[in-house]
Amino acid sequence: LPIYWRWLEVISFFKYGNEAFIVNEFKGLVIRCDPDELVPPGCIPGAGCVCPVTSGDAVIAHLGMNPDRLVEDMGILTG
Repeated sequence: LPIYWRWLEVISFFKYGNEAFIVNEFKGLVIRCDPDELVPPGCIPGAGCVCPVTSGDAVIAHLGMNPDRLVEDMGILTG
């Protein structure tokens, strides 16, 4: 995104609604993987396999969102 368009993020209602939704759904969530979701694919459970995502907080962090802004996001959306 060109630098001269980056200001649009600040006025985008989608940004605030999306962040509020993601934080509401994923904050504090514990994610458990089924055996077919382990990495590397085809790995036998217990033989060095890992679950790529283990918490909703990791999802929020990966998306670059801040769970502490939930009230702010809701305030901006309600005007």
